[in-house]
Amino acid sequence: LRRWRIVAVEEKDTFAYVEDGFTVVLDLVVENKEHGGIYGVDHKVVGGRRATLSLDFWGQFDLNSQVTKYTSYLHSKYGDCSGFYINALGMRWLERKYKDSPAGFNMRFGRMMYSRSISQLEMEQSDTQYWIDRIEDSKRKGVWGYNTNSCKFCSYKEICMAAYKWPEDKDLITINF
Repeated sequence: LRRWRIVAVEEKDTFAYVEDGFTVVLDLVVENKEHGGIYGVDHKVVGGRRATLSLDFWGQFDLNSQVTKYTSYLHSKYGDCSGFYINALGMRWLERKYKDSPAGFNMRFGRMMYSRSISQLEMEQSDTQYWIDRIEDSKRKGVWGYNTNSCKFCSYKEICMAAYKWPEDKDLITINF
């Protein structure tokens, strides 16, 4: 703790990353007093099988847009981002002992640092603009492409499954959503 200086805690800031801006609320920004590097910190709480904080869990942040946008924000505000830490708390209840975990409530803490190169930050910015352009084009044409890779997490999945169309099915869509 002595080597860290707290720079900001849950500070809300508007970041002009794209035309409309991007609101950032980082959990924590710290500076390493030994070399002056700026680091972002975000906290995650997970349950179930992800609570083991396995390589699969940590791997989801390798190309994560949230981490990349936060890193870009830190670069723009502080002129540096030496890394971005994810602190994770995994919690789960086990009916019986499993491997190295006793029966009952189990909790694990982990921390991993991620970094992004300038070219990765530029690629993320370019990709964000690509999706903004696609959305604007879809709005003009009234045709929306599927992104079925994310369907299991999407709260609008039922609209696609029912093949509702806007504006013809406006009433059915707005009643449910």
